[in-house]
Amino acid sequence: MYILTFHKLPDSIQDTYQEHYNTSATAATLTHCKRELIHAIMSLILDDRFVDAYRHGFVLECGDGHRRRLFPRIIMYSADYPEK
Repeated sequence: MYILTFHKLPDSIQDTYQEHYNTSATAATLTHCKRELIHAIMSLILDDRFVDAYRHGFVLECGDGHRRRLFPRIIMYSADYPEK
């Protein structure tokens, strides 16, 4: 099993935003940037090869010598707020 961890926006995002726009990024702007980052990461992960394997599986010789068709799945646990 593989565990993926997503990168976060760098701590310098406010400084960079300030340099370009001469104002601080609002909470809504940072939320938008975080959402766009996750979408970009997922588009890299869910390429054509992965989608094909997801739909049709792929054959792999397992440790016991048997060939099996495996189907990758993505399970995501996401929590933004401790109370949810």
